[in-house]
Amino acid sequence: MVNQAGTISATTSVNANGSIYLIAGNAANASTGETLPFYNDGALTETQGRMLPNQGGTLTLAPGSVTQVRADSTDTGTITDSQSFSRSQINLVGQTVTLQGNAAVVAPSGRSRSSPRAIRFRYVQNADANQIPTDDSGRIYLDSGSVIDVSG
Repeated sequence: MVNQAGTISATTSVNANGSIYLIAGNAANASTGETLPFYNDGALTETQGRMLPNQGGTLTLAPGSVTQVRADSTDTGTITDSQSFSRSQINLVGQTVTLQGNAAVVAPSGRSRSSPRAIRFRYVQNADANQIPTDDSGRIYLDSGSVIDVSG
């Protein structure tokens, strides 16, 4: 279980994108009880910082909480048309992801991914790009006044 009840901030700049990962889950094998590595440097994931919970948990953003990536106001760097730019990102992972009243997830011109699944990432070394996800009761709930804002 992960409870975010305050403010989490990261900064982003031309040369370093800001990222926040809130991942609720564990790495226990449900059938054997064996604990698998939660961090697998060689595994393929969807940019979750290579964190691999085998069983999703509960992620709650409490009323009035703020999870944000903002531009670094001290960065004076510039970028040219030929350079690639990495967007900032906020990733919310768990079997149940809940944004309670007035909870805010903000990443101007960034990306926010919410991944509600019971088994989000299995410990795999050779992921099949053609795997089809199945319904496993994962849910995301947005209470009145909550917001996910990546405009900009």
